[in-house]
Amino acid sequence: MHPFLWLGVALGVGVVAGMRSLVPPAVVSRTLSRQPVADDAGAVERVLASPRTASVLSALAIGEEIIDKLPGVPPRTRAAALAVRAVAGALSAAPIAMRHSLHLAPVGLVAAAGAIVGAFLFVRVRRRIATGTGLPDAIVGTAEDAAAIAAATRLLRKL
Repeated sequence: MHPFLWLGVALGVGVVAGMRSLVPPAVVSRTLSRQPVADDAGAVERVLASPRTASVLSALAIGEEIIDKLPGVPPRTRAAALAVRAVAGALSAAPIAMRHSLHLAPVGLVAAAGAIVGAFLFVRVRRRIATGTGLPDAIVGTAEDAAAIAAATRLLRKL
């Protein structure tokens, strides 16, 4: 795949991190844990490739999806939440850069930017769907969870 296409994958991974901050790291970790770790793998990739890390990140992602439905949860567009999403997106895109001989900084920046855009975009999408259909926010949020998992899995299948 052309390097610019991998930047598109990094952007998509970032957008998904904007939707659910822990889904991309969990999917990356689960994907890497099922593959042999290369001798030249970096520290981030080695940690993410650990089956234990994959289990912990998956449990945290499930917890995030449950907590998201609770009343009083701060919005994902607050500065601290955006920072967490940007870091999660960049961290999740790091193995893309490493495995495809791309510079880490641009890939991470693209993913981080995608996370910020995704956070703002999908909070509006979720709100519009809930108000337009009359569906409870929890149901729309669950659909968003499924979309985030499906998108991350699809984007990272060739990691």
